[in-house]
Amino acid sequence: MRRKSKAQIVVVDLVFAVSLIILALFLLFKITEINIYETNSTNNLQELDHVGNIIYSTIVSNPLINCRVVDQENTFILEKCISDESSLTKENLSVPENYSCNLSGFSTIILINECDDSYTPINNVYEKEITILESADLDINKNEYLESLNNNSVISDLFNKQTINLKVWKE
Repeated sequence: MRRKSKAQIVVVDLVFAVSLIILALFLLFKITEINIYETNSTNNLQELDHVGNIIYSTIVSNPLINCRVVDQENTFILEKCISDESSLTKENLSVPENYSCNLSGFSTIILINECDDSYTPINNVYEKEITILESADLDINKNEYLESLNNNSVISDLFNKQTINLKVWKE
């Protein structure tokens, strides 16, 4: 009888040890899975932030989008200025194919605005408010504009200051 009970104790110990090993492996796999998920989430957020910053930079300083100030001899680009003639195509804004965007808050009607997708809050979204200058007609004298900058006078006499909203998300 004693041998049988010792054998039973050894079997119970063995089953208990195997159960602990399986439990430890399960916990290890779960912790690894959580770490992988957090890393992927962080990478996706960083990618979204990077794409959003590129689109923001493009809106602020792209000659295909920004206003042109003209005098008799020269033409120059005015950053952070959008006119009704600005071409806000996804290509000009550098929006990747698997991303959508929405630019809203313009007081003038932009003739070409491809960045008008509807946002449904399922995924993460990059949002930024951008203060821009709007103008329907940019045939202003370059010297007058430069003088207003040198005198620290308000540019809003020449343009309408507007805050627009940029939203970017991955499809």
